[in-house]
Amino acid sequence: MGTSFPGVTALQFQLIAGACDHYGPQWGGAGRIPIRDDFSRLYLLGQGRGVVRSDTMEVELRPGWLFLFPCDQTFRYQCLEPMELSWAHFRVEHLPGMDIFSRRPPERLEASAPTSARDDFQRVLAPVADNRPASFLGAVAALSTLLQPFVPPSWERLAPPSTDSAKLMPAVEHILSHYADPGANLRQLAKKARLHPTYFSNLFKKVFGRTPLQYLTELRLRRAKGLLLAGGLGVAEVAERCGYSDPFYFARLFKRHTGVSPRDYAGAAGFFAAEMAAHRPALKP
Repeated sequence: MGTSFPGVTALQFQLIAGACDHYGPQWGGAGRIPIRDDFSRLYLLGQGRGVVRSDTMEVELRPGWLFLFPCDQTFRYQCLEPMELSWAHFRVEHLPGMDIFSRRPPERLEASAPTSARDDFQRVLAPVADNRPASFLGAVAALSTLLQPFVPPSWERLAPPSTDSAKLMPAVEHILSHYADPGANLRQLAKKARLHPTYFSNLFKKVFGRTPLQYLTELRLRRAKGLLLAGGLGVAEVAERCGYSDPFYFARLFKRHTGVSPRDYAGAAGFFAAEMAAHRPALKP
């Protein structure tokens, strides 16, 4: 007998980066750098001690526990004692550009690690060294297991009603394919969805947790990050390709959202600038 899944019909997993390494006092910029990402971070501490702070909470990193720090929130990362840390950066989207932890952050950021956690983490990290489809599928399965303590028991807590999101899909698809259009505006997007602009804006914020133009900005900046890391383009050209005719405005916007300038981000040599700040090993003598 078949069954249906109300609210969510598909999940898209994106594994961004990961490693298991030793880290010292400079990890996370020694707690001085506020870091805000459009991806979530999963940690498993093997030894040592650290702390992650936001404006409203403080989480102590300690061995034997899993930690999840969701996307779209600002944290400061600090190593208190030399750490052996397994970490993975990822996104799990239930709607285009909409991470499951963005709309509704997890109720808790830590959970006791199961006995299989270390092996599961190795499976998550396997595609880094072994770029095969089978490794990726194994990594998704392992990541799903590790995330189970952090997700609510029902789809309704993770996603809006499918009838609401379906109304917005024509506008969302237009944003995804025309994000570089500098003339994009609320009225144009509402017309794509055949909805009144006010109703469209309110419904969009209900479903995605941000306004249509905020969603567009986040998508443009995510595309800009990819172009900057790929190299070969100047900041002005990246800005133009992402819908910004004024490179100075783009640079200010980029720094406001990421904490670093486009030029510094591009200089991270293939890693996210925030990633480099948060995961720089201690210097060895």
